[in-house]
Amino acid sequence: MADVVCATQSGGNDDNPQPAIVGGDGVGGSPLGEVGSDESSEEHDVQTENSAPPVAPQSLPLDGESTSSASGDHHILDDAEIVARLMALVEEMNIQLDDQRVNCDPDVGAIVESIVASLIVPSATYIRNDQDMEIIAQELLGHPIVDADVDAVLRFLVSGLKDLSLHRDYASRTIADLDCGYILLSILYHLGNHSANVFRKVSDLDGLELLKPIVLHQREHRIHHPAVKLLFELCQVQELSLSELAELDDELIVAILSRIEATRLDALEEYNYSLIHLILAISYQFNVKNHARNVVTNRVISNLSSRLHLGKTLGENIIFMLNRAEDERIQRLILRFFNDLRVILDVILRECRALSENDTQLQQSYLIIIPFLVKDPLLEGYKVKDVFGLLNDLRRSGSLSSSPSSPSACGRSLPESPTTPGMMIHSDGSRPSTRKVAEKVFLECRNFFGGLYV
Repeated sequence: MADVVCATQSGGNDDNPQPAIVGGDGVGGSPLGEVGSDESSEEHDVQTENSAPPVAPQSLPLDGESTSSASGDHHILDDAEIVARLMALVEEMNIQLDDQRVNCDPDVGAIVESIVASLIVPSATYIRNDQDMEIIAQELLGHPIVDADVDAVLRFLVSGLKDLSLHRDYASRTIADLDCGYILLSILYHLGNHSANVFRKVSDLDGLELLKPIVLHQREHRIHHPAVKLLFELCQVQELSLSELAELDDELIVAILSRIEATRLDALEEYNYSLIHLILAISYQFNVKNHARNVVTNRVISNLSSRLHLGKTLGENIIFMLNRAEDERIQRLILRFFNDLRVILDVILRECRALSENDTQLQQSYLIIIPFLVKDPLLEGYKVKDVFGLLNDLRRSGSLSSSPSSPSACGRSLPESPTTPGMMIHSDGSRPSTRKVAEKVFLECRNFFGGLYV
């Protein structure tokens, strides 16, 4: 079976190569969009000297945008035209599959390879979003020819992803490579939902090693979403080994938490929820390993405890998700995270008592998280007396002087986030006193103190 390989094809100007796909015996080329840069400042924690900057999102020819014809003329595509082209694409795919019915022993892997090649160039230009990709994947995987040999499809998809080397040479990947990976990963994800045991087989084929670098380094390309969803499924099908848990390291977890915060206002809320599903599944894997005895640190909780500004959106959205979740797996993961939220509140209570007056920034960063935890229905009544006592003590005897917005003397301050709840900074850059912050937090929580507050 021939490999699917993404390459570049030079046009009239050698300084502007156009992405192309080599699949089977055919070669094609078409521009796949302009490259921009939109890395969120929320993700400053996760950049290391060895990590490449995320690939900018691909811009697609949506409503009001134009595509170029072979003659160089530009045509404005509206939604109706894009849908028509997608439907034509699906029809051509079905015709190609139906033609194989006369073959007594069709090579399903080669057939799917040919179809994937046709999807990437030039058709990837018209796949606007995950919903379009889902329609195409379901049409492909539901065809009797393909459904008859799921293992051949699985082998081709995994082999194609490995051939792209997205998990190794992520810094040198082109937009064409990533678009190819997006289509392969999307089909692989839907194959797992279409047929039994696919996710388990992907896990056995080093799926975690394949997906981790994509989730870590390709946060601004649309390949990220199917990679996140697929990694979630791998964290659900079976208990991970200690060596596999080691792959779920601090860098990966902070990258996911940062992305959750960066996409809190994203129009595509499904993407934000998929990230939250993944972080809950990872946390559960650590808890399962520690069920009998404490074997490994739960890195989700340790990173949330030390970077509380990364937990705001996570905390807010898991309650909303619990109330509307139709997937029982998600409901169970959220309820199991309940004990983890208790751990975070315990850390806040302990650290706020232990910090000196020189650590006002860190102390206030802890304090402003308290209302969200106290109001959380999953923590109803937990340590309320301790919270009341802490806030009461600080509002009466906390530091009376304003402090500059700068790292604490002991160097333990948390990186700030512009979305940190309740963050109070004066116009001159100074921070209000801990006493004033404690007073504000106390007033926010007073309805939950019951008879303690008179």
